[in-house]
Amino acid sequence: VIAIKGSSQPYDFYVDATLWAMIAVFQMMSMFVRMLDQMPNELFALALYVFPHWLEHDIFDNIREVYHNLTKIYKNDTIILTGHSLGGGIAIAAGGHLSVPA
Repeated sequence: VIAIKGSSQPYDFYVDATLWAMIAVFQMMSMFVRMLDQMPNELFALALYVFPHWLEHDIFDNIREVYHNLTKIYKNDTIILTGHSLGGGIAIAAGGHLSVPA
């Protein structure tokens, strides 16, 4: 299990706002076009991943690196991403991008 912590520092709250702003846009658009119901989770996670987040790419790159390192060490185990608050949102987005349960 890879656990991603929630918001604890001022920068975390900025990351929180930018990640959830994109989700809010998708949710508002879904009021008119049922996008989220028809969009695969992996595609939604990719949209969140490529949305310009400045330094947040470092977060996803770090998760990808940790995931790949763990899968090399624990070849026969299933790695799952989880988190709380901001960490939960990041785990879902990273899990979708990596095609890993979150």
